[in-house]
Amino acid sequence: MNKAIIIGAFGFLGYSVCRVMLDEGIEVNAISVGKKFPNVIEEKRMQIGRNANFLEGDLLINEDKMEQIPVIIPFCDFYMLEEEELLFEHHFLQEELLSLTPENHPITLLLPEQLGYEDSFEIEPLAKLKQNLSTKGFLLKEVLVPTLYGPWQPEGCFFQQLLSLGEDTINVPTLNKRECTSDAIYIADAASLVRDLLEEDQEGKFVLRSGENNSWRKCLKSIYDSLFNSKLSKVEGKCITNLENMKNMNSPLDQVQKLSREYDVVYVKEPMDILEGLEKQRNHHLRLSRGNQV
Repeated sequence: MNKAIIIGAFGFLGYSVCRVMLDEGIEVNAISVGKKFPNVIEEKRMQIGRNANFLEGDLLINEDKMEQIPVIIPFCDFYMLEEEELLFEHHFLQEELLSLTPENHPITLLLPEQLGYEDSFEIEPLAKLKQNLSTKGFLLKEVLVPTLYGPWQPEGCFFQQLLSLGEDTINVPTLNKRECTSDAIYIADAASLVRDLLEEDQEGKFVLRSGENNSWRKCLKSIYDSLFNSKLSKVEGKCITNLENMKNMNSPLDQVQKLSREYDVVYVKEPMDILEGLEKQRNHHLRLSRGNQV
């Protein structure tokens, strides 16, 4: 694989996958979607825009009829921000995607884990897109991802809320109703798994796993035990109460176990140390905060 197209290349997972590919010398065509956080997008664009393999805007021209140019759609990024409509209304999905040659453009959908075990979780535009892709003959991979953490985690995510608490904290962080608590994977580890799956030349359904038991809870405990002291004492009890009230809704054990029977489980081989990953996330947030104050 020498080229790839990412629809939503400035989202949380989309951006990390983009960086992994660029680091490997892969030419990436970035399709930008959404303008909700222009400062974030500009910061990310500055970090990768000088890479000669980074293209933004016009589609890659496939001059070699045998060349494979995979298309990655990180739907999970838009789902977490409640921006699904922006994705599905984008002209690329509306017009250009289905005009590509199916034999040269395998599609990889990066989806929130809940899609695998919540029977009532149905998003009509997504179902329609999958049906259209199948009818046109596109090779389709579906990759379920749990909670992802690390630099650039969206502000609404629970870990980021905790990591950005100030000394004068009044508001109690709450678990995003769109987060699951079954597992947590460091963002770069997840991006590397996605990159590896792109080499598979057949359709499939996959679920990403950290390889750590209770990784999500370990992340939470690391925040409580190692990253903060008095700052969390004001809100810890209420945070735990919120979690206990929502945990069954977000990751019912029997449904999570069902994923391993219906999806191929892909494990991180050498996962990032949880505390180190959270330190990277916190330090990144602090750096950006200082920059915004200048």
